[in-house]
Amino acid sequence: MTSLHNDDPLTFYLREVSKVRPLTKDEEADLLRQFRTQREPEAEFAAKLLIEANLPLVVSIAERHAAPGVDMVNLIERGNESLLFALKTFGESSSDSLSTHAATCIERAVAKAIAESAKN
Repeated sequence: MTSLHNDDPLTFYLREVSKVRPLTKDEEADLLRQFRTQREPEAEFAAKLLIEANLPLVVSIAERHAAPGVDMVNLIERGNESLLFALKTFGESSSDSLSTHAATCIERAVAKAIAESAKN
């Protein structure tokens, strides 16, 4: 058994994110409604749950684009930033799920990070 002290931060993060349970469609809809209509701290708590539920999506996209010379931590950081952006820009009238919108944003951010790392 590996202890926390022997794990590098990325391994620890990936292990913790792998434990996250996806939201059902109804749970996502309820949390989005709370995020849009409630005041702090309820809206902030709803946002936190929506973000946490989509962290595995960020990791999945980052892993799919991982390549030699591309920093995985950077890809995940960029993906996480774009996940926040996706939540803020997700439209009420959208027929897509938040995760579908987020995936598009994350893919763009990861592609941009890879292009930037190729320049350096």
